[in-house]
Amino acid sequence: MMSSSRDCMKRFGSMSVSVDLTNTKEVEMLRDVLVAWPVEMGELEILFKNNSATLKEGDESSIGRTGKNIWEETKPFPNAHFHAFTLWLTNFSGLKEEFAFASRLITQGTVVRTMMIKPSSFSPSKKLEIEAAVARLKKLPKFHKELGIFMCIFGI
Repeated sequence: MMSSSRDCMKRFGSMSVSVDLTNTKEVEMLRDVLVAWPVEMGELEILFKNNSATLKEGDESSIGRTGKNIWEETKPFPNAHFHAFTLWLTNFSGLKEEFAFASRLITQGTVVRTMMIKPSSFSPSKKLEIEAAVARLKKLPKFHKELGIFMCIFGI
């Protein structure tokens, strides 16, 4: 019985990371860590750092792109071999970088079973904006048809 639980621990793991999607170095570090992960991940939590600075067109942005064509490269993020069964996107505010990042993870098959979105704010106007972004994510073509996308609303 013990060897079975050890095998399970070897097979699945979990990780929580914090990232600023507008910071090229942080996004590359996230990619490197996920690519180096040896097996499928049970749960991955990505906490988006609250970055109030917005990019101007032509400024450097994540993964070495400019604000105009952020997240447009076609290869999977982090790569075609990394998969997480459950992904938590914490502090999600619906910014275009967050939406583009989540979109890639959905359409390229990085998230297998469940994407849980924890909003950054519960103000009425921001809540509507976040709900609209989540609704658009749900309408995307999913690599894994069984993928469920949910918004967690705690403390309301």
